[in-house]
Amino acid sequence: MIARAAAGAPTRPGTDVAVAVRSRHLLVAQAVGAALLRRRVSARVLPWVTRPQPQTDAFGDVVLALDELDSRAAVDSLCAFVRSSEIPVLVLAGRPEGAAWGGILDAGAAEVMPSATSLDEVERALRRVSASEPIMPAEARSALTSRWREWLTEQDLVEKRLASLSPRESSVLGMLAEGLTVVEIAARLGVTESTVRSHVKALRRKLRADSQLAAVATARRFAAGPDVGLGAGPDAGLAAVGPEVPRQR
Repeated sequence: MIARAAAGAPTRPGTDVAVAVRSRHLLVAQAVGAALLRRRVSARVLPWVTRPQPQTDAFGDVVLALDELDSRAAVDSLCAFVRSSEIPVLVLAGRPEGAAWGGILDAGAAEVMPSATSLDEVERALRRVSASEPIMPAEARSALTSRWREWLTEQDLVEKRLASLSPRESSVLGMLAEGLTVVEIAARLGVTESTVRSHVKALRRKLRADSQLAAVATARRFAAGPDVGLGAGPDAGLAAVGPEVPRQR
């Protein structure tokens, strides 16, 4: 559990807000933390954990979480982290505004902003979150959380359809996702091409897919999470630092 520090405990002399920076990329977290320190914001880098763990150290007023949100697992992990935190969490997201943002907000995040947000804007947002001042309009927040819940409903349906596939159909779908042709799949499985086509026809019917490509796309979207294909890549969060910190190559 992430605990709020006692009043005045986390700040350094000359600072007026304390921030804990969290990113799966240590250099990104350190760069953002260093940039904030130059702006009267006391910053400390949190160790990256894939599962929230109890933490009793008092360290700040706000958590600044930088995340690409590049898969459903990443979204779920950040949601779990947000729910575990007793202090407000401001997220810089690598995906544009969409269902993934709604999931983070639904988990209790104080605010979600794009990773391209300038450092000036991030600093202002951190101070407002620390003061419990809302940033995103309530209507926009509600719309995003609704999109997330709609996406979850759709995912539940897709999950049931995927679960209805036989082991062999699931195997064939996986090989289609690898880019193998019917001929190549038949050779790998040691069966006839006609048998493979029968499996493809069956899995398409169960997934309500109009084509092999549509079936593969359905499976990939399920694994990738909301807003698939819209991620900003491993540099998510560096935009907030601007020219003060070089990008990693």
